[in-house]
Amino acid sequence: MGLALKTQVRVKCPSCGKTGTATIASGERNGVRIPSAPDGFYVRLAPDNSMQIACVECGTPAREDNSSLVTAATYPLQ
Repeated sequence: MGLALKTQVRVKCPSCGKTGTATIASGERNGVRIPSAPDGFYVRLAPDNSMQIACVECGTPAREDNSSLVTAATYPLQ
């Protein structure tokens, strides 16, 4: 059994100003990261094979909104 880290990050579209809270879960096994986009955003594969959260309306990659708190919690993997 290992641990999983679930992090919530406030994101904001720099183009249209839309905001939301994304969730990123990562585990000890193989370093897998699983993003979840809030309403109005989607997850896509970037050219460098990283994952981006982008705005549905304008397609602009969202940025972390540093004006908000980021929360994290650790859960046991089964």
